[in-house]
Amino acid sequence: MRMNHILLYEIAFYWPWYLCFAVIAFCLGRWLGGLGLLLSAVAISALIMFIEVHSVFHDMREHPESGRDADMIFWFGVLCRLVVYNLAFLPIGLLGWRLRARHRRAAHETQIG
Repeated sequence: MRMNHILLYEIAFYWPWYLCFAVIAFCLGRWLGGLGLLLSAVAISALIMFIEVHSVFHDMREHPESGRDADMIFWFGVLCRLVVYNLAFLPIGLLGWRLRARHRRAAHETQIG
């Protein structure tokens, strides 16, 4: 039952970010092709790093025990989250890339015919 609460928290906290990540992955894949897939992975990673580091360090500043810092487990968790999210949004970027190729093929056929 505890795992359900963790998943619900993830969905409730990140749903606006999920939408933002999907838009980034699709649009960069659509407009820039293969380079866009790489850039979308970098952009999503940068946003996740900002979100995680900002929220954790904000919570650490408010902690009554001074001198707390982010340990290796935190950074390992962030790295795992980066990998999982980039793999989850890769199909959306690939869809954008495929639609780009279809659009170019259709535009080329209308010019020829």
